[in-house]
Amino acid sequence: MKRLPPIPLRDKYYKSVQNEIERIFFELIYRELFKVIGEQPVKNSVGDALYEAIESGQVYIEGNAIRGQFNSSIGRIIRQSGGRYNKKSKTYTLIDLPSEYRMAQAGAEIRFNNLRADIIQSLDRVNIDSINDISSIPDMYSETLIDMERDFKKSVTPFAIPPQITIEQANIISAEWGANLDLYVRNWASENILSLRQTVATNAMAGYRASNLEKTIQDNYKVSKNKAKFLARQETALLMSKYHETRYKDLGVTKYIWSTSNDEHVRQSHKDLDNKVILWDSPPVVDRMTGRTAHAGEDFGCRCVAIAVID
Repeated sequence: MKRLPPIPLRDKYYKSVQNEIERIFFELIYRELFKVIGEQPVKNSVGDALYEAIESGQVYIEGNAIRGQFNSSIGRIIRQSGGRYNKKSKTYTLIDLPSEYRMAQAGAEIRFNNLRADIIQSLDRVNIDSINDISSIPDMYSETLIDMERDFKKSVTPFAIPPQITIEQANIISAEWGANLDLYVRNWASENILSLRQTVATNAMAGYRASNLEKTIQDNYKVSKNKAKFLARQETALLMSKYHETRYKDLGVTKYIWSTSNDEHVRQSHKDLDNKVILWDSPPVVDRMTGRTAHAGEDFGCRCVAIAVID
């Protein structure tokens, strides 16, 4: 039994799709959000260290308690005003807080609440349906299929290569897979917007600090970029598996050897399939609980490869 060179999932297959999904997320959700958090008015602090800390949200007031991040200057001012520090709660208690500090607190709350309202309005204005107009994912997959075809030919040089897929066939396949991925992008974006909106709307964001809201947006943007890579990689892996299955069958190659990455991240069901001969027409069970079947590379996050074999 002769093994043909394996064709792993290469970054070049899905990188352009990943970049396109990232662009869609940015255009759809984050462009306006970054504009909102970048247009907040600059605070004109004219008071002492405590006043500036309250105004910025570094320190905030709840009744007679002062909470937040204290430094020596802030602590000294509070103590000079009669405040006492509680080590257990890490707060100061100050009964007669001067009015200028309470005014600074009120201003910080107003700026924070305005920013929060602007962020929520920006999320509410997102038009999910516009994904259909701004997505170029099908075009990305047309380029991916060309790369896959080129690499496939190199791996099967001993064979008389059957005719390659036509441009028309590539466009049909790309449109189908692109539409599927557009749907996944749309669904995740919808869920993410609702989740982000709820976080911004309900989280007290201790201290009424605009920087906390900004960090929430920045962290969420990082999550969306990770999701873009996952979606692009997963769908491209499925496309590659189906494409190779079709092309190998064209050559009369009906089976392959399942090969794992041989590291600690390989799930047990895939370890059990390692080095086993699999028929293209009979994908193995990869989830015993549900009976779900899949070929190498098709399961979620799977890094296994199919090594085509001939007798």
